[in-house]
Parts: sequence; C-alpha cells; structure tokens
Amino acid sequence: MPRQYRTRSTCSIEHCTALAVGRGWCRKHYGRWKRTGDPRKVTMGPECPRICRICGSNGPFFKTGRICKKCNGARGAKWRSNHAARERENNRRSARECHRRNRAAVVAAYGGHCACCGERELVFLAIDYKEGGGSTHRRSLTRNGEICGSYNFYGWLVRNGFPPGFQVLCHNCNFAKSHGGCPHAARKKSRGVPLVPQSPATLRLPNWAQRESLSREDVLCIAADAVVDPRTAQRYLSGGTVKTTSRLAIERILQKRG
Repeated sequence: MPRQYRTRSTCSIEHCTALAVGRGWCRKHYGRWKRTGDPRKVTMGPECPRICRICGSNGPFFKTGRICKKCNGARGAKWRSNHAARERENNRRSARECHRRNRAAVVAAYGGHCACCGERELVFLAIDYKEGGGSTHRRSLTRNGEICGSYNFYGWLVRNGFPPGFQVLCHNCNFAKSHGGCPHAARKKSRGVPLVPQSPATLRLPNWAQRESLSREDVLCIAADAVVDPRTAQRYLSGGTVKTTSRLAIERILQKRG
C-alpha cells in the first residue's frame, strides 16, 4: 500500500491563501493572535493605520515609528528610573566628551596658543575677555543671574560662531593680567620686541598643508593637540564633511590667516 501524505490546509481567514501553521491560521495571522489575541487585528505593516501600538492613539510620532511620543517618553523615563546609576554615568561621560570637544575647538579658533607668552599646552590655556567685563557677560548667559560655568560658556562660543572680543591666555598670564599686568607684556613693551611663540622644530608640514600653502602656525592651530587633527582638516579642505565644531574652528583660523 503506498504511503499517504497529509496535505497542509490553507489559512482559515477569508481571502488568505497562505498555508496554515497553527490553529488553522497562517504564520501572519497566528502571530497576530499571539500578540493581540485576535488574528484579524493589524498592529504593524503597510496595511496598518499608523496608531500607537501601546496606547492606540494617532500620534504624534517620531519619524516612522509605531510608538507615540508620549508613550516613548514614558518608556524612556521608566528605563532611566530602573537604571539610575547607569544613566548618571552616561550623562557624565557625554558631558565630559562634549566639553572636551568644545574647549579644544574654541582654543584652536582663537589661535591655539597664549597670546602673551606663546604657551601651547591645552590644559594650561583659558579664554580671556580682551576688554574685560567677563563676569557681567557670563551672568547674562544664565536665567538666575549666576555666573555660568565653563561648560555653558564654551558651548555659547561654539554656537555663536566664535565671536570677536576674546583671546587665548595661559592661566599664569590671565591671572597676572588682573593683578597688575603680565610681566611678559611689560618685558615685551620695554624691549620693543614682540614675543613670538616658537613652533616645534620637529614639525614637518604634511603634503595637504603644502598644497594649500598653509604655514606652520596654521597647521599647529588646526591640529589643536590632535583634537582637530590634520586628517579632519584635510577632509574639510577637500570638500568632505566634518563636525560643526571642527568646521567652525578651521574656518576661523583660515579667516585670520587671510
């Protein structure tokens, strides 16, 4: 007697010709039943009206998602409350990285070295108000009238395209300027010779800098202690895409050079 094989039936849902996999339904309708309890209830796919799959509302949504903004915010708040320590560490790490990028971009945009003594070490440098009034200006950047911190101050400089009226000073020269004047400036005035910052003798201009006719000073400023590295500058000069902070810093340097 020849062996008989059982033929698979099609889905019991009307107008569906797919093969049944469970409870008389095809894979699609069986999956809908497992998710919602109703094989005919559509919750995703092109034929589904765009409704939130959590609360069933009509939005608003983020891009093409199926979760409304309200439910997405509630879900994010729940995750943050359940992972409070991890969330704090993520925020601190992100803030430190953002502050490092903004500070390096600002220092590079305003010359990359102390305008008085020529110090180039990034950790020794700070931003100084040429005409004074820093306390009043930094109080105006906060809502409660308190002096804003360096994180907000460097961010303000980046967002406003590195406005004029600022310069780079090392901490020694910056302190001495407000306590009777910097001795570097007094020595420079008495001798009548400008104190020119010295570039490292070992610096070799890369090929891209030679093609663009950049000086050693420009290369040092663009490098900015490898935060805005020469490869980033090369990508910018060749028409490539770079970060906003790097682009503004490089443009500022090239404007000063021009």
